[in-house]
Amino acid sequence: MNSFFIAVFFGAIGGTLAIVVIRDPFALFYGMQIGYFLLINSIIVFMIALLATVIKKYDSRNI
Repeated sequence: MNSFFIAVFFGAIGGTLAIVVIRDPFALFYGMQIGYFLLINSIIVFMIALLATVIKKYDSRNI
């Protein structure tokens, strides 16, 4: 769950950096795009971890 908050935090940092470096208000959308990709990545990693846990529990019951 922390990775979701970290994704939003890094997206905000990316937006701020984009505004400072590019000096364009529309650069904020660049930061939001980075935050979106990080959020999707966090969801994928969470699903993989959940699947690995389920498989591990299933294997330990059948041994």
